[in-house]
Amino acid sequence: MESTNLQSAIDTIGSLRRFGSRPGLDSIRALLDLLGNPQDKLKYVHVAGTNGKGSVCAMLSKILEKSGYKTGLYISPYVIEFRERIQINSKMIPEEKLIDLVNIVYSKVNELFEKNIIVTEFEMITAIAFLYFAEEKCDIVVLETGMGGQFDATNIIKTSCADVITPISLDHTAILGNTIEKICDEKRRILKKNSNVIFYRQESTINQMIESYTSEQASHIYYADELNINPINSDLERNSFTYNNEAYCINLLGNHQIVNASIVIATANALKLSGFNLITNDSIKNGLSEAKNPGRFEYFDLEVPTILDGAHNPSGTLALANTLSQLVKNKKIICIIGMLKDKDVNLAISNLSDLFDYVICTEPKNKRKMNCYKLKSIADKYFHKTDTEPDVIEAYKKAQTMSSDDTVILICGSLYLISEIRNYLNK
Repeated sequence: MESTNLQSAIDTIGSLRRFGSRPGLDSIRALLDLLGNPQDKLKYVHVAGTNGKGSVCAMLSKILEKSGYKTGLYISPYVIEFRERIQINSKMIPEEKLIDLVNIVYSKVNELFEKNIIVTEFEMITAIAFLYFAEEKCDIVVLETGMGGQFDATNIIKTSCADVITPISLDHTAILGNTIEKICDEKRRILKKNSNVIFYRQESTINQMIESYTSEQASHIYYADELNINPINSDLERNSFTYNNEAYCINLLGNHQIVNASIVIATANALKLSGFNLITNDSIKNGLSEAKNPGRFEYFDLEVPTILDGAHNPSGTLALANTLSQLVKNKKIICIIGMLKDKDVNLAISNLSDLFDYVICTEPKNKRKMNCYKLKSIADKYFHKTDTEPDVIEAYKKAQTMSSDDTVILICGSLYLISEIRNYLNK
């Protein structure tokens, strides 16, 4: 059945399986073959990792845009609305265009289904993005992987101008493996031959794995941690640092975002050396200062100050705890938290232990949600006062009634949760 409006197009995509019958790139390859292989007509920066991918992609795509390049951006998941996943020069794919492409691609999905080739939801969205970027003749595409690397649908691309690995930690362990080494092995498989690899060093085991695979691919590695970057000041509105003794500002808050910014600057420098000559120090500075990434320690200056953070795994909540300690001092914090049941909920919550005066457990609108009562039973181990409210809007209203002049409300645990409450706050 043909999609005639935006919601029916999104429903069509959502009707597909989340995972294929077996891992691999055969299905996305078959689908793209039917579409004329649009992915082969584009240049890429490919970004993988566990945390920071979205922020790195947001900053880098803005730098490329400010440098004068027609820049595609493919991200997941979305926070504002579905079309946020596919952008050109900071503009979401137009509704009518998305509807048209859904109808084109879905007809090919059905052709493959008749041959017992199953296309997943993510594979279809990825194919739509490739088709859109190719039709619009993007100069370069900043391409964020989904949860994986080796068998991620985005890894169908053959070459890239740069491959970026953001910090790696435990997440999606049921699919990627239950050790950081297994996860790193999956992520590093996006590294292409004769590319530029940008990496911020972490544990020695991870460093060795990335370095050895880069060497196998005959690629050049750039270490983002070698840049001369030093934090200056951070508050609830801006984050500033020096780079080569010059001041830079970003909208993204927390020291971990300065790490992400260093990855972005190292990538921009590598691209410049590889022929993207329009990139300048000014375009780097302007791109960093204008980039936004909703739902990542995002501050709303409301009657009761409110912070949204999509941290959903242990390394993410550790960064959240550090940022709260850095930026939210001498305040009472009411935390509204909702998580997915396939995360390491126990460890993720333990990183936030005793930071909050009151915790309200809620539920994201997602099939994989953890029941708020089950979440409360875990939260009770780490917080003195906990409560439940399945509906996040009602949980927020409850937190407002409990607030005083020195209160901050924090909503965290899932980007799906953040998406719902953010739309409410903006209204």
